[in-house]
Amino acid sequence: MKDTGCLDYHLTRRRMLQATGATILGMPVASLLAAHNKAAAAKAEHVILFWNGGGMSHIDTWDPKPGRPVQGEFSAINTSADGVQIS
Repeated sequence: MKDTGCLDYHLTRRRMLQATGATILGMPVASLLAAHNKAAAAKAEHVILFWNGGGMSHIDTWDPKPGRPVQGEFSAINTSADGVQIS
């Protein structure tokens, strides 16, 4: 079998059959559970997603804590929203 790159896990035919069997046997159970837990209709019309892959730290940017001992290395600046600062 092909090496997965993980030292503790080797994919064998037996493990593949076990995973396939568990998936097939678990599918009816998942549909039964989904029928009982119907979600409420979503109310949000818009979503804002900030994807900072490899970018700035969320600690210093979205929660700068100005004037406190745990403040990051960058200082905070005011925004057009009252009481909201970013760094």
